[in-house]
Amino acid sequence: MTAREMDGICFLRRLINFEGGILEDGRQDLGWCCSEHSLVASVAFCALGIKAYRCRGKVLIGDLNSRTVFDVFPHDFVLLETPRLGIFDSSVTFDSISGIPMGFASAHPNLGVSLFCNKKPPTQTDWKREMQQAKKNAYALYAVQKKMIPNEPTIKFKSSTPFGKWLSSEMGTQDGLWGKAAWCAAEVLAGRSPFEFEGTDRAGLWKLVANTPNQDDFIANRLQSFI
Repeated sequence: MTAREMDGICFLRRLINFEGGILEDGRQDLGWCCSEHSLVASVAFCALGIKAYRCRGKVLIGDLNSRTVFDVFPHDFVLLETPRLGIFDSSVTFDSISGIPMGFASAHPNLGVSLFCNKKPPTQTDWKREMQQAKKNAYALYAVQKKMIPNEPTIKFKSSTPFGKWLSSEMGTQDGLWGKAAWCAAEVLAGRSPFEFEGTDRAGLWKLVANTPNQDDFIANRLQSFI
């Protein structure tokens, strides 16, 4: 599944990205757009019949060589059951890592990934210990604060992030777009890309998505099977 996961990650990263900056509370915005990525990806996998949890929590990702560790909270990502539980995160970016598939070992052989299962959020000390045990050059340590199965209201989402504001300005509305985006991502993940997206910029890609048939009823029916 890894090759198709990476195709899906490539599509999602072309579709959902922003320049970053400073958030209203003063924190740095890395431009990952993790809430939008996790929404579209979780719905896309559910549309393919794969149970996917949309999670909010934390990630620490870094390496010992550069002594750089991103400690990102809150952070949204996806947990998949296929049948074992695994992390899918198309938004995360660190050094040469541009998205993490569930089958990360072949895509990123020098990366370790794990889910922190203690009740307390992981610290950089926890990250360092886990990384040393994994004996990898880079490590991503995730923790779940809450998780949910996408449902029909999920695709009625209205993003208020800087990316969401750009999308509303560019397209005039977000209505119907998230279901279409998830359907398109599902098609890419299944190896049935609905259109050529290589070389298409973000605005052009959203226009291609918007021109696909409305998928809200189809998506809602697929999501119902997981409730």
